[in-house]
This record gives sequence, structure tokens and C-alpha cells, in this order.
Amino acid sequence: MNLGIIKGEKVSLDCSIIWAWFKDCRWSNNPKHEKRKCESRRHESRDKEASWTWDSHREQYMYGYKVHVMIDSASGLPMMLTVTKAGYGEDRTVRWFVRMLLSLGLSIKKFLADAAYDSNSTRLMIVRRLKAIPFIPLNARNCKGKNEEEKRARRKMLCFKFYAKNFIKNYWIDPDAEAFDEEYDARTLSEQGFSIGKGSLNLDSLKHKGVNWVTLHSACICIIMLLVAKTSVEIGRPDLMRCVKCFQG
Repeated sequence: MNLGIIKGEKVSLDCSIIWAWFKDCRWSNNPKHEKRKCESRRHESRDKEASWTWDSHREQYMYGYKVHVMIDSASGLPMMLTVTKAGYGEDRTVRWFVRMLLSLGLSIKKFLADAAYDSNSTRLMIVRRLKAIPFIPLNARNCKGKNEEEKRARRKMLCFKFYAKNFIKNYWIDPDAEAFDEEYDARTLSEQGFSIGKGSLNLDSLKHKGVNWVTLHSACICIIMLLVAKTSVEIGRPDLMRCVKCFQG
């Protein structure tokens, strides 16, 4: 931030699930295996601070943690992170990130997140506390309707009414408008950030148990990304800010 690399005017919040330490019995698929006797030992062989959740991207259940990272959309660099068990809802972390942004004294203008963060309370918090525009796609899973189109239309109507009721219509951006899509395209930087973390920096390779170790593991990876960006700028190659492989020996 002091170097002017991270602007902090437009931010993107996302999370990724990483596997926790889990050791299953190698004989569990044997028809003669006594599963009941093994169950207690198997429970002791996994990270008790983690939990199960459904991963919609992999389309499978995962046992582990969620690493929630806020990205500066201008540079694509991580600004802050927190770690929760995998079953913890994404939108429940927004309050913590808002508090951290305020403590840094940043003037946030645009706040990007995916549909998992779509709730009226989250939108109101972003507007009232940060004075920022939420760019969050509508999540119509709990709305009434005969099909997905009707559910989405109802969610859009109810969301707009909520903005009007709370006198924040000036912060409303139609999720179906081109202006929304143009701003939301910056969300790909969050996905690329996790791709770099898992592909080049072994974010997935967790070797210790407990949320504290996961936080330390994730923070070290983000620090490496920031050091690469800082070094790139200092040597006059800002085009390499997000190219971790160029600095790996």
C-alpha cells in the first residue's frame, strides 16, 4: 500500500476449500472389515477443527477448511485473509472483512463477491459502513417461482425493494446490466489468485492440524505473493507482479 501497488478502491472477496489432514483406514473397502471397531480410531486420525462441506466446483464432499481472501482488484494481490472450517458460510465472514477495511482507513468504492455472499444484510453492511457499491450476483435459491427465471426475477424485485426501503437506491446496479458485467469481470483475479496459490505455492498441501496452522500456512503463501510483487516493482518489471514462477529457484 505504501508503494502504491495496492490501491484498495475496488476489492473482491472469495474463498477456496482445502483438504484437512484425514487418514482413513486402508482396509475400509474390504467386505470383511469391522467398520464399527475402526470408527473411533478413524475419528482420532483426522483434524477435529475441520468439517465437511459440499464443493460445488469439484461436485463432491470435502473435509477441510475454507480460506477466505480479499483481493485488490487493481493489482490482483491479496490484502487480508481469514480461515474457517469448511462448513462455515461465506457471507458470515463479511463483517470481519468490513471491520478490517475500516481499520486500515481504506476508501472502498466497489465490493465484489459471488452469489454465495448474496444477502440483504451483507449488502446493507457494505453500503452503510463502507459507502461502497456491492457487485454481487443474485442468488434465487430461496425464492418462489416455477423455474429459475421466475425465481431470479422475484429475487431481483425483492432486492430492489429492499434498497428502496433502506434509502440506498443510489447504490443499486442492475445485475443484468452491462455496467455490472464490466465491473464483475475483475472477479477472475480472485480465481487466478487461488490458482497461483494452489498451483505454484502448494496451498493445497496442508501438513498440520488445526485452524492456526492453516492460517499460518495460507498467510505465508500470501506474503510470498506480495514479496514477488514488491520485488517486481523494485527491479522495474511491474509486468511480473503476479508471475511467481519467474522468482522460483
